[in-house]
Amino acid sequence: MDGTMTPLATLNVQKNGQTITPITDITVQAESVSPIISDEVRSILFVILVKGLQLIFASFGIFSNMVNIIVYIKMGFSETSSITMTALSLADLFTELWLLLMAASLHVRFEDGLPLSVTIMYLLSTASNAVLGYGSWITAIISAERCLCIVFPMFFP
Repeated sequence: MDGTMTPLATLNVQKNGQTITPITDITVQAESVSPIISDEVRSILFVILVKGLQLIFASFGIFSNMVNIIVYIKMGFSETSSITMTALSLADLFTELWLLLMAASLHVRFEDGLPLSVTIMYLLSTASNAVLGYGSWITAIISAERCLCIVFPMFFP
């Protein structure tokens, strides 16, 4: 824009048969809006904040799921709840490993220019979806087991 002011509307009011023009022109000055941060800064912030937090949370999730699995193994599998919680911890562990792999492989590139994360995501997406579905089914089984324990307390201890 060249910064000229253009009229958007003209307001004419009639009162007692006379035309009164209190506001002749409503004008707007158009200015170009520049972005607050550049694309390079945005990509750096994305890597630091999003991928950094993803690495931190995935590492914490891997550690806590490994601790859960060790505790459930030491407790033994005499109860169904320990079996299902171990299975849920395993599913969550594989999900966190997937997230850690995706966060760590952000800038590694192959010769043809594809990022390693895109290639891994393409190749392993079915395994990831299978693990997520497995975790969802384990959660449904745990919920059904809890419901049956409440509804029929004599049959499901």
